[in-house]
Amino acid sequence: MKEVLKKYYLSTFIWIGCLFLFQSLVGERNIPLWESIAIGLLIVIVLTLFIGSIYLFIDKKWSPKHKREMLDKSPFKDFYAIGFEQRDGIAIGIINGFQILLKFHAYSSTNETDIIEIDILFNPKKNGRFLKWSEIEELHKKYKKEKFIWNRDSISRQWKFSMFPPKFDEVYSAIERGIQLLKTEKLLPITFKESEKMLAEFEQYLESENSLKAL
Repeated sequence: MKEVLKKYYLSTFIWIGCLFLFQSLVGERNIPLWESIAIGLLIVIVLTLFIGSIYLFIDKKWSPKHKREMLDKSPFKDFYAIGFEQRDGIAIGIINGFQILLKFHAYSSTNETDIIEIDILFNPKKNGRFLKWSEIEELHKKYKKEKFIWNRDSISRQWKFSMFPPKFDEVYSAIERGIQLLKTEKLLPITFKESEKMLAEFEQYLESENSLKAL
């Protein structure tokens, strides 16, 4: 309950309250300051309850329902047709040997639009060692025009939309292009399960890397 009040009502109350307080202090008025502030506070409370409740409804009711519906539509249903499976709200499959995660992020209090996202997993080890963050940054700069975001063990790309999601062919072509980039850099595929098994070793490597930076 505290988290709900903090996320949906407290932050809304603060930014609306600041606007009304500023207006009360510097704006022209025909009534005493205290009366102007009291009226403004009442308006702020009403607006906070109204706006906060709308965002709460969107996040808790509308967005989950919208996501379930979207996962049954194109392009997701087209990926199911080529062997993808839905697990925990994510479409998962293999293309050219690489594990692909196809996700949908519904419009919410934190997302300005609907978003379809692809993650192409790769082995974070190359030539027997984990890739350094500086190497990932170099790859991101090298392929900046490709619209992919390079992470430690995956590359991702997003499509933001309001009404019409990207078509299957567009998403599939982007996946093929991403795989081509990974092969060019001699980065090997890895499954989601293999990635989870490597997590402990990877976290240990990150700790050692951060320790070296601190020296």
